[in-house]
Amino acid sequence: MNFINFLIILFLLGAFTVGIVLTDVDKSEIDLVFVNATKSIDNITLDYTQENYENIPNVEGLFDVLEKFIKFVGALVIEVFKAGIHFGHDNPDYFEPAFLINIMKLLVVLFIIGLLIKPVGYLLIFLVLIIISIYDKIKKRRKKKLELET
Repeated sequence: MNFINFLIILFLLGAFTVGIVLTDVDKSEIDLVFVNATKSIDNITLDYTQENYENIPNVEGLFDVLEKFIKFVGALVIEVFKAGIHFGHDNPDYFEPAFLINIMKLLVVLFIIGLLIKPVGYLLIFLVLIIISIYDKIKKRRKKKLELET
């Protein structure tokens, strides 16, 4: 599991938890918050001056693409969080916040173990190579000893 997948899973579980906590709140109030957040994302603009970027061709297009990408990522995050909150709000009996926090702790432990697998594997390979070299040295000594005896 790479780091981005790990963050996405934690993000969704956090959204479920927030939705469960907001079971007493009306859905229209939750939607109003997300409508305001979406409007604020639409107001994002990148201000730049052409004088600072004289040597870069088509800098206007570059900033336009960057601005659209920032708006896309912001809208994506808001919509995913909105879906998670609505799911948690509609289905509070599926999860309890304590259960979700335990799942998050388990995912963190699994992520750390996943990061340690490669170094531990390399350590095992290194130990096997050391054992093989020691075995070869023992074989050579025995062979020399047998040659000297005859």
